[in-house]
Amino acid sequence: MTNAYLAQSRMRRFRKRRLRFYAWFLGVLVFAFFLFYAVRESSFFVIRTLKINGVSGAEQSNLLTSLRTAVAQETLGKILGADNYLAWPATLPPPSFSLASIAITKRFFDRSVEVAVQRKNIGGMWCFGDEAQSCFWFDGESALLLTPAPSTEGSLVQVIYEESSIPLTLGQPVLSSEEFAYFKEIAGVLGGMDFGDLRLVFNRDRRELTAIPVHGPELRFSVRFPSRVALAALREMASRPSFSNLQYADFTVNNKVYTK
Repeated sequence: MTNAYLAQSRMRRFRKRRLRFYAWFLGVLVFAFFLFYAVRESSFFVIRTLKINGVSGAEQSNLLTSLRTAVAQETLGKILGADNYLAWPATLPPPSFSLASIAITKRFFDRSVEVAVQRKNIGGMWCFGDEAQSCFWFDGESALLLTPAPSTEGSLVQVIYEESSIPLTLGQPVLSSEEFAYFKEIAGVLGGMDFGDLRLVFNRDRRELTAIPVHGPELRFSVRFPSRVALAALREMASRPSFSNLQYADFTVNNKVYTK
């Protein structure tokens, strides 16, 4: 009799504990549901101000659309939506090759989100084809092709004309990092010399850069090796009165110069 009573007593306590657990679990679910509903649907967490610094006009509008799409694909964005303050992370990957970084500053009490856009350093314009059918801005640090650019002439923008009629794709470097370093060395020295307007033409097969001034000889360089010796020789040659009588000066062989 006593054993049966004890068994029944234990069973009643077990049932009570199980009911309390179910009640607690249900309470947590209800609380979580209402918390989720409050965070997702309440206007308290809706972004009041969204500001983008660093771009303007149509580019700003397009960037905003891209960023909202990116936020909506984040974990919290899928749950809360792109208009929710909590869904925006501290940073997002740039949606365009022309942008270096995107930093996001959030102010909770204002429910404001401020996006700071950092552009890549434009190194100039790279044009493909005999008549520059396809031109692109390129990054001055990585040599990546960033965005399409209008064909132009003049000295305000450094333009490199490539004889190849098949352009590279956006996001692809026009030169390897080593070749680009040699290219910048050559272009920098030429830009600092008194040659006036220069037309820079690149031959991809030979990896050669030709500078064609309005007056004076053609200057031919290779981007396969450093041109410090060649550039020092060019400075010395350019100081001579006879330099302007040359047809060309060829520095495409390492540590040698050929003139005519």
